[in-house]
Amino acid sequence: MILNGLRLELTIHAHEQFTERVGPATFEEIRNAGREQLAAGDYRRDGDFINIYDVWWIFTVREGKVVLITCYGNSHFDVPRALAWARKHDDRITLDNFQINKGQQII
Repeated sequence: MILNGLRLELTIHAHEQFTERVGPATFEEIRNAGREQLAAGDYRRDGDFINIYDVWWIFTVREGKVVLITCYGNSHFDVPRALAWARKHDDRITLDNFQINKGQQII
């Protein structure tokens, strides 16, 4: 399904998760920037995940609208693939801290 013909909305929960995991932004800033990107086709989709506004979200299509439900944050890794790997290996991903310790740096 092509999403760029649909209008984008976000839930209050998605906005709260964004401000917690990414940084301060108003509901309107996120929604309006997301709408522009969606309309331009500037997004990446993987199942129920969408990367828009440089952030991974869980979304659904409801009443002809793309609704951002939960924000996973902006990260250097592919969240859908990472979650699939974690599920396969009975592991978890911490979404609240993306910093890499010096001892863990990959060179």
